[in-house]
Amino acid sequence: ATTTTTTTPTTTTTTTKKHQGNGTNGASPLKSPSSRKKTDDDSSDSKVGLPRGGGRVERLKGDPGAEGKYAAVIAEGFFLPEDDQRPFAGRVVRGSNGDVGRFAGPFGKAGKSKVEFSDGGTSLAVGDDLTLLPEP
Repeated sequence: ATTTTTTTPTTTTTTTKKHQGNGTNGASPLKSPSSRKKTDDDSSDSKVGLPRGGGRVERLKGDPGAEGKYAAVIAEGFFLPEDDQRPFAGRVVRGSNGDVGRFAGPFGKAGKSKVEFSDGGTSLAVGDDLTLLPEP
């Protein structure tokens, strides 16, 4: 830090300038592993997220079938955006109404997920709870 004092007949002014930099005294800052650009062959840096178990229906996907049921829903809350959801594909998901579907994988890049329902679809509504069940 540099301090400069200026005195005039009526006032005294003191100005302190702090070093403006990255705090490394000229050295380049170290990048954390999460700030590195990931490549396809860099699987060691991939973060497999552990699901939080519970999510909720964010929206209904596609057109309803003959009985007003949907074949898929978009869920949020199972994972964080940076988590790798792919290892959980195929897991069983149970809706708050008892409907059972399968976790299909990520939907977009905001941590949302796609859940598919067979056997006529699901009658879940937006906001209903979903549970990602553990592997048997």
